[in-house]
Amino acid sequence: MIDPIEKPPNLALQKANSLQRLQFELALDMSAADNRPPVETLKHAADTAGAEIVFILPAPRGKGITAMVRLIDEDRDTFLQVRSAEFGFAVTDEAETDQLLLGLARASVDVMRRLSGDGSFQESLAA
Repeated sequence: MIDPIEKPPNLALQKANSLQRLQFELALDMSAADNRPPVETLKHAADTAGAEIVFILPAPRGKGITAMVRLIDEDRDTFLQVRSAEFGFAVTDEAETDQLLLGLARASVDVMRRLSGDGSFQESLAA
């Protein structure tokens, strides 16, 4: 029996995500050098790289922050978990991210998309 031909990965999409992640991580490193508070550093890096912060939570025992960042692409969202560490930040891919946090991030983005398409909700915000 012949094995079915596997569909090759979308290399263009992977390169775009890799480039945006690289931009985000570089911006994060450069912003951290300015000795800003972690939340400000994260916001500045996301703005610089065209990423979106989905949410920021305090880390366990109040030591630092944990955040979910969305790399925006036309076809697919990619999420990164960002944790403040003693000397900078630790960035984790989706595959290594806590699945509870990843599910919460996906649900949050889904709710915001639905609300943005709801005309009555937008009218209530404008009032």
